[in-house]
Amino acid sequence: MDPQQLLFEQANKLFLEDHDQAAAIPLYRQAAEQGHAGAQYAMGLLEPEQGVWWLTLAARQDHPDAQLDLATKLLVEHGRSSEAAQWFRRAALQGLAAAQYNLGVLLAVGPEFLQQALRRHQEGDSKYQAAELLESLDLEQAVSWFRLAADQGHADAQYTLAGMLSAGQGAPADEAEAERRFRQAAEQGHPIAQYRLGALLLDRDPELGAIWCRRAADQGYADAQHLLAALIAEQGDFSEAGLWFRRAAEQGHPGAQNHLGYLLAQGLGGPADAEESAHWLRLSAESGHPDAQRNLAVLLAQAGNYEEAALWYGRAAEQGHAAAQFILATMYAEGEGVPQDAEQSLVWLRRSAEQGFGRAQLRLGSLLAETGPREEAIHWLQSAAARGLEEACSELGMLYLDNDPVEADRWLRPLAENGDADAQAMLGILHCDHDPVEAAGWFRKAAEQGHPGGQYNLGVLFYQGLGVEPNEREALRWFHRSATAGHVRAQFNLAAILESQDPAEAAGWYHRAAEQGLDHAQFSLGQMYFRGHGVERDLARALHWFGKASEQGHQEAAAVVARLTRAAGG
Repeated sequence: MDPQQLLFEQANKLFLEDHDQAAAIPLYRQAAEQGHAGAQYAMGLLEPEQGVWWLTLAARQDHPDAQLDLATKLLVEHGRSSEAAQWFRRAALQGLAAAQYNLGVLLAVGPEFLQQALRRHQEGDSKYQAAELLESLDLEQAVSWFRLAADQGHADAQYTLAGMLSAGQGAPADEAEAERRFRQAAEQGHPIAQYRLGALLLDRDPELGAIWCRRAADQGYADAQHLLAALIAEQGDFSEAGLWFRRAAEQGHPGAQNHLGYLLAQGLGGPADAEESAHWLRLSAESGHPDAQRNLAVLLAQAGNYEEAALWYGRAAEQGHAAAQFILATMYAEGEGVPQDAEQSLVWLRRSAEQGFGRAQLRLGSLLAETGPREEAIHWLQSAAARGLEEACSELGMLYLDNDPVEADRWLRPLAENGDADAQAMLGILHCDHDPVEAAGWFRKAAEQGHPGGQYNLGVLFYQGLGVEPNEREALRWFHRSATAGHVRAQFNLAAILESQDPAEAAGWYHRAAEQGLDHAQFSLGQMYFRGHGVERDLARALHWFGKASEQGHQEAAAVVARLTRAAGG
């Protein structure tokens, strides 16, 4: 036997079987000095201070493990990336999977990423992998090396290759092979591959997808813990979901921190705890998570701290959070937590609407319906209606009511048929002139639901005999129900009918309508005080109510005021 090999084997026995490192080192050194590559590699590992020298000697003899470790040492400890790349390549060409993988990482994302990853790996971070390709150096070559390493069973290479194939980086996208590679790595216990495989399977096989997510979560992978918690929460088990959210949150996962904070705020899965909720939401919000910024703002607003709430709504809004933009617009409109500013309110309302937030589209459309332009109002209301907001359909119906009955009917009828009392009342108005029978039907449907406008209009039809047989008693009944609900026109009509039957009650209804500012009611009430009809005669009160009506442009009241004033002056 070769004397070098004999020395090497004797050293191996002492080191590996007898665990006597002190006795093994002199033999390794003797063999290494005689040129034995394996012994040189061993000395490179056992004498770190001379590691580069010994590893270089072994690497030059094409010892693949020495080439790999030398490349790693040169990159991590000395930053000599060009030399490291050469040794990675030489080891990779000899078929060493770890070298093929590292060379792929080097080509895909560059030396700085690989240097940091290898350093983390040496420090015990098991998540050493090229998780995201942040730069594009030579992805095609990288894929080739990853594939060679993956075919040898290298789990990190299988996972990274799967990610690149899924994203179409360095090779045409291939979801089938990507899934196969994720599965290969997952079956070797690679936590991130287990997570990615689980997420990939959720739509097709939710049960199997959840199994893989749980395996990754059990290994402590925060993204998997977060996803598993969300899946469990969807099933209504907030207690277990909270445990997994907490595990991920304690690892600094912003999404999990946000969800845990939300559960604690709502008391889901356990007692509500506003203080702990704020703690987790603040951690997530400070890391820049927009949902957490919005949720923290909600919590602060509930506690009455509107200024800080506005600050966090603003941060979420700046990141494009549509709901936060909508609420910030409301705060600017109302001057809550921020100075009142209609212009800023409109800016944020528009940003939210442009992102498809239905409530913002509805409010912007409603605002523009009053101020114009009308075409833009219609656009936003139609957008909100397309998102299922029935109030937008109602607004559109109102907008078209006067000038486009066909469009008005198109928007109102589905709502009315679905039992919306407002839409039923408006549809009655729409058809009142040309089809009073249909109008009466819609007014009745609205009236029976307690809609004051529907009750009033049904009363009018009964009083006038339009679409129904004339019936003063029915008219009075519906006017009374509407008037009791505060409908000012119903109060006036009821008073007008009762004036000849029960003047005192009529005066009461005139008074209610007059207090709501109806000029005709004010004038009629003034007449009752002037004549002492249903009330004690009181010229001062008569003049007061005549004056109120006159101020609103009631010409007959103005003439009476002028006449009474001249008489008083005479």
